[in-house]
Amino acid sequence: MPQDFDNPNEEVNGNDRKHVSWAAYHANHQSEHRSPTAISTLLPLFPDDSKSVAMIKHSMDVVQKAVNIINQGQTPVIACDQPLYKIAKDIQWAWPETHGEDSFVVMLGGLHIKMTLLKCLGDLLDGSGWTSAISQAAVANPGTADSFLKASHVKKTARAHQVTACALYKLRQDAYNEIGTDIAIEVWTEERSINSAQFKFWELILNTELTFLTWDGAIHEGNFPLYVKALSTVQWVFHALDHFHYARAVAVHLRDMLTP
Repeated sequence: MPQDFDNPNEEVNGNDRKHVSWAAYHANHQSEHRSPTAISTLLPLFPDDSKSVAMIKHSMDVVQKAVNIINQGQTPVIACDQPLYKIAKDIQWAWPETHGEDSFVVMLGGLHIKMTLLKCLGDLLDGSGWTSAISQAAVANPGTADSFLKASHVKKTARAHQVTACALYKLRQDAYNEIGTDIAIEVWTEERSINSAQFKFWELILNTELTFLTWDGAIHEGNFPLYVKALSTVQWVFHALDHFHYARAVAVHLRDMLTP
C-alpha cells in the first residue's frame, strides 16, 4: 500500500512513496542544515499613527536600544509592509549617520510580497478560464475559485497555484513524451512557444508559478541566496502588471539584499 505522508501515525517506507502531499514532499527533501535560532523580543505597541516619519523613526530608535540590550553590537533588522518600508527607507536616506543602511537593515515584509505576487498571478490568469478549470476539477467551488484571482485567502490561493503548477508540468511532460523525439525538452518547449501562443502563455504561467513557489519555499527553509535569486527572477510581474509601489520597493529591497 502507498504510504500517506499526511498520517503521522503511519511509518514511511522510502520505497513506497507514491501519493504524498506538497508539504510532505518538500519537507522530506529539505536539507539537514538548521539555521541558528533567532534572538527576538516583543516590543510594546504604540498608540499613535504608524504612517508617519516621526513614529517610524521613534520605533527604529526603540528597536535599536532593545537590540543593544539583548545582543549588544548586533545590527538591528526590521521588516515592514510596503507603505512603512518606504518611510523607513526615507528615514535611512535622510539620517544616514544615525539610521543609515550601515546601522539598520530594513526588509520588505515577506507576507505582503507573497500577497502581491499572488495578486499578480491572478491578474495574469484573469479571463484565461483558469477559475472554471479549478472549479470543474473540484479543487474549489466556483466562488472560492474566483477569489483566487484577488488572493483573498493567501493559503488557499497558494495551494491552488501548487495544484495548477503540478497539472501544467504533467501536461507538458505528457505532450513531450507522446512525440517521442530526441530533441531536448528545453528546445522542444522553445519551439512550441514560438509556434503556439496558447502554449507560450501556459508555459509563462508555469514558470512564474514555479519561481513563486521556489521563493516561498526559500523563506520557510531560511535559504537566503535562493530567496534573492527567485525574487530577482519574478520581480518583473510587478512592473508588467502595474503594481508600481511594489515594483519600486522590491527593487530597493533587492539592492539592499545584494549589497555586501
